[in-house]
Amino acid sequence: MITEQVRIILFFLAIISFAQSPSLAKLSAAPPELISFWRLTLASLAMALIGHFRGEGSTHFKALRSKAGVYALLSGLFFWIHLWCFQFAAQNTSVANVMILFSTNPIFTGLISVGLFKEKFEKRLIPVYLLAMLGIYILVSHNLHLDSANTPGDLAALASSFLFSFYILFGHQARKTVSNTTYTYFIYAVAGTCFFFTTYFRGVDFIHYPSITWISIVGLVLIPTLMGHALFTYLLRFINVNWLSMGKLAEPVIASFTAYLLFSETWNRTTLLAFACTLLSLLLLIQPWKHIQGRRTTS
Repeated sequence: MITEQVRIILFFLAIISFAQSPSLAKLSAAPPELISFWRLTLASLAMALIGHFRGEGSTHFKALRSKAGVYALLSGLFFWIHLWCFQFAAQNTSVANVMILFSTNPIFTGLISVGLFKEKFEKRLIPVYLLAMLGIYILVSHNLHLDSANTPGDLAALASSFLFSFYILFGHQARKTVSNTTYTYFIYAVAGTCFFFTTYFRGVDFIHYPSITWISIVGLVLIPTLMGHALFTYLLRFINVNWLSMGKLAEPVIASFTAYLLFSETWNRTTLLAFACTLLSLLLLIQPWKHIQGRRTTS
């Protein structure tokens, strides 16, 4: 049985993995639809193998014949268009811009979850959100560069944030009755198929790319997909969706640090201050002292 503390660790691992996505996409220097096609096709095959070894045969797919299957299909479709926008943004603006603009996601998730799915919004998330947004504002004031050259990428990053909310909210509904292995295999297959047709009809070459492109694609499969999205969708069944969305506010700082290492994008005192605000917001979010106190009381 996985404890709450282990789920928190898995959550942080997923967030760190997510944050590597824009840098890997930028490093690949290949069309976004091509990157996503190979990324999701390989990830889908990996989840199929995992499902096979776990004994998840046709009985596990029966759940997809119900309403959960509709939610999973919608989740996969939104995952497709979210990823296309995200990959496009990563190659047409700075990594900092992508992650900062994508951090509007909790706003969209909160509004849609409460309005459409009647999810509960915890009031204690308000100060967490405000503190995290302060960290993002500090980061924005230094790293966000709005100019005409970045506009297409900036708009794509904002659209990606909006679409990601629908992806996780429909996924949250599907995961109530569908196992994570089956769900992730299905949505990766749906999104991968969509990217196949997108790549084909745009006349993009499927194979002939330099080695750095393939290294980046393998990195995207292993890190943000299998360690990021797969862990995130696993947690959708156990943790409030707004709680999960709020935690993703840590991504801009982590992504900025990775971009500094790979592309020498700026990392200075302002970024450190933003990191401190974000870290404090995450500590408030998980309230570790609450768990420690509980263990002491019962011991």
